[in-house]
Amino acid sequence: MDSNSGIHDERAPGWVHYAAAAFGGTGMALTYPDYGLWPLAWFSVAPFLFTLRGRAPHHGAWLGFLFGLFYFGPTLTWLSNTMTNYGHMSVWLAALVNALAVVIISLFTAFFGWLTAWIGRKTSGDMALLCAPVMWVAVELLRSHLPILAFPWARIADGQYLFLMFIQIADFCGEEGAGFLIMFVNAAWAAMIWWMVDKSRRFPIRLAAMALILFTSSMVYGQARLAQSEKIKGEPVPVALLQGNIDQARKWEREYQREQVKMYIDMTLKASANGARLVVWPEAAATFYFGKDPYYDGLMKQVAQMAKVTMLFGAVDDGVRDGKRISFNSAWILDMSGHAEKYDKVRLAPFGEFVPLPKLLFFVHQIAHSIGDVTPGEQVHTLDGGGLRLGPQICFEIIFPQYSAQLAAMGAGAIVTITNDSWFGMSPASRQSMSMAVFRAVENRIPMLRAAQSGVSAIIGPDGRITAQTPLFVKTTLYGSYIPRTGPPTFYSLYGWLVPWFFALGGVAILVWAYFGARRSKVSGVLYPAAPSI
Repeated sequence: MDSNSGIHDERAPGWVHYAAAAFGGTGMALTYPDYGLWPLAWFSVAPFLFTLRGRAPHHGAWLGFLFGLFYFGPTLTWLSNTMTNYGHMSVWLAALVNALAVVIISLFTAFFGWLTAWIGRKTSGDMALLCAPVMWVAVELLRSHLPILAFPWARIADGQYLFLMFIQIADFCGEEGAGFLIMFVNAAWAAMIWWMVDKSRRFPIRLAAMALILFTSSMVYGQARLAQSEKIKGEPVPVALLQGNIDQARKWEREYQREQVKMYIDMTLKASANGARLVVWPEAAATFYFGKDPYYDGLMKQVAQMAKVTMLFGAVDDGVRDGKRISFNSAWILDMSGHAEKYDKVRLAPFGEFVPLPKLLFFVHQIAHSIGDVTPGEQVHTLDGGGLRLGPQICFEIIFPQYSAQLAAMGAGAIVTITNDSWFGMSPASRQSMSMAVFRAVENRIPMLRAAQSGVSAIIGPDGRITAQTPLFVKTTLYGSYIPRTGPPTFYSLYGWLVPWFFALGGVAILVWAYFGARRSKVSGVLYPAAPSI
C-alpha cells in the first residue's frame, strides 16, 4: 500500500476496466479523418488512465493492448486496400496481415500501460498520473524511431490538425509537445474521476490548475500566432498542383505511360495559361527516366520553356552501385532555362518500396509481387530552380518531422510533398497523411504544397490552415498561391531534434528514479520517494 493509491489490486481487470480501455481507444480513433471528432482526444483517454491505478504491470499491459486495438484498428483499416487491390493478396490474407499490423502497433500502447502501472506500483498512483504524459510521448517516439519499422502514423495529436489555435505551439515544441499537453489534460481528468469514485481523496486542485494553465497558455499563444500569420507579406507565387487521377492498375503499361505524360503536359500548358509560375506533378508522374531519355528530356525542357514555368515532378531513376543496378524514387525540378536538379527519396515505405528483414520475411515477395525494391537516397536537400528554393518530400517522408525541419533550416521557401495515394482507395489514409502535413507546416512556419496522384491535393499555409484541397479520385488541377518563407527558422526547425531527446531522457529518468526510489524504501522502511498530492 502507498500513501496515495490505496491497496494494490492484484485481481484481473473486470469488464468495466476493459470497457473503459476500449472506450478510450475508440475515442482516439474517432479523432482522425474521416471521423473528425477531435475534441474526444481531450478526455477519452482519461478512463483508461484511471483503470491503471493500482494495477499489476502485466494487467496494465493487457489494458493498454486492448486500448491499442480499438485505437489503431478503426484508424488503419486502409492497409488491406493496398494488399488486395495491388498486392494481389486474397481478401482473407490481406485482412489477416492488416490485423497483424494493428496487433504489432498495439504493443506500444501495451508497453505504455505496463510502464504506467509499474510506476504506480513503485511510487504511487498520483505519481503514475503525473508521469503518464511523459511516458506516452516517450513511447510514441519509440514507435516513430524504431529502426526499419518506424511508423509514426496516428500520433495522439494528429487529429487536432483542424484545431488551429492549439496546434500553433508546434513551432517550438513540435507535435510531441502537443501530444504531451493532450495527455496531461487527460491525466487531470483521470485524477478527477478518481476523486469522484473515492470520496476520501482530496480534489486534485494542483493537477487540474496546472492543466488549465497549460491549456489556456496554449490558446493565448495560438491566438497571437494566428494574428501574426495574417500579416505575412511577400510576393505570392502562383502554383498549380496537378492531380491526374491515373489508373494505378495500368500506370506502367507502355501505351498508357505515353497517355499519362501527354495528359500532364496538356495540364501544365493549361496551368501556365491560367497564370501558374510553379507546376507540380505527383509522385512518379513522369513514367520515364528523366535525364537519360533524350526524347522525353527534350520534350520536358521544351514544355518548361514554352510555358515559362518551373516544374517539379516525380519520376523513377536508376543507377549502378557496387556493380549492381539500383532504382530510386525521385523528384526533379526543371525551370524554363533547362536547369534541372534531382532529389532521391531517403525514407522508404516498408512493404511498399522494400521488404524489411528480407531473410526473416522471405515469404512476403511471394505473396505480394508488386512490392518494389527501391534504394534510399543519401540525404535530404532543397531543390533550386526558377528563382525558387523548394523542400521536396515524397509520400511517406512527410510523417517524419525531422526531414521537414531540416529542409526549413536549409532555407526552403516552401515544402512540396508529392505522393501517390491511389494505393489506399476510397479510404481516410490520404486525409490522415494530410493531417500530419499540417503539423509539418506549423512546426516550421512554412507553406506546404501537396500534390497527390488521385488526391487529396492541398495547399496549406504556415499557420496550418488548409486554404484549398481536392476530393479523392477526380482529375483536376488545384490552383492557388503561397508566399515563400523568408524569415528566420523556427525554434523547432533549428532545435526540434532536442524535443524527442527531452521526452526520451525524461522517460528514462522517471524509470530510474522510480526503481531506485523503491529499492531505498525497502532499506529505509519508509515510503520513498514521497508521493506528492495532486
